[in-house]
Amino acid sequence: MFIKNFFKKQSRFERKLFESSIFDNQETVDLEDVKQMLQGFPCLSEIDQLVQSMTLVQVCREFLRLIPLTLDNHKKLKVLLTMHVLMGDVKHGRLFVQQLNCFNGWAPVSKDEILNKFIGIQTMIIHKLASIQDICNRSKLKTNIEIFFKDIDTSVIQFYKAINCLNFILAQYDLFLSISKLHNRTVVMEIYLLIWNDLIAMYLMLERYGL
Repeated sequence: MFIKNFFKKQSRFERKLFESSIFDNQETVDLEDVKQMLQGFPCLSEIDQLVQSMTLVQVCREFLRLIPLTLDNHKKLKVLLTMHVLMGDVKHGRLFVQQLNCFNGWAPVSKDEILNKFIGIQTMIIHKLASIQDICNRSKLKTNIEIFFKDIDTSVIQFYKAINCLNFILAQYDLFLSISKLHNRTVVMEIYLLIWNDLIAMYLMLERYGL
């Protein structure tokens, strides 16, 4: 009876979220699920009428609010992968980043110290990238980065944050190497690809400005 009542209280968004590849036992996240989540997991009538019952801000808040405090490490990696994808989305990334302060990661629960450290470091990388999300996305799009800056103080702060983030990620080389040897899973490799993409974008942007 308790289980029945528990599921009865779930919203459609919550139920669909936990049924999706973000939280199931699949090896990695299906990007179609991320797309459906951004639309609030619409029902057929909403799809037919081209309406969305939840705003993007509500979707981002609900996703972050519903992340369980206790998860196995594989699902934590998939949540972090999803965050990285959302943050890098050109249309919706800024709205997601604005809600990200409410997420502080998880306390380690397994005995796998290296994987626990990797999850903690990846959480920190997510927050560091969030602080320079605009400049990072503009770099990947190869747009004129100068229009982003309003004054010299903004320029200095953003460049400093970008350099700090770049150095922080590069300093994790040994950890990344250890994880790739011990946990050669698809979700880990996809996280690496996203990090690498961000690294290249930031490096090319800083090189363009002679830093």
